[in-house]
Amino acid sequence: MKSLGIVKNITREGQLLLKTTRSVKVGTAVYDARGQRIGNVSRVFGPVNGPYMTLDGCVDGSAQLKLLNSAVYFDTEGSTSRKKRG
Repeated sequence: MKSLGIVKNITREGQLLLKTTRSVKVGTAVYDARGQRIGNVSRVFGPVNGPYMTLDGCVDGSAQLKLLNSAVYFDTEGSTSRKKRG
């Protein structure tokens, strides 16, 4: 598994907000440091070099609070492998 980003906030709808530097497909499964699934990517937005993502969560409110400011990961099979133009 590869690092996807850091959980920055929880939205009013109960989704986790991530700051990331990678590009992954909507629907990609996301895991915590212990390897437990915490949700799926539901939306990608913001600048190309540092996008934000929201996750539809599989975890409840108290577990979401524990994830704030922690790293999250994804399985490499769920990513889009786009090369940066040089």
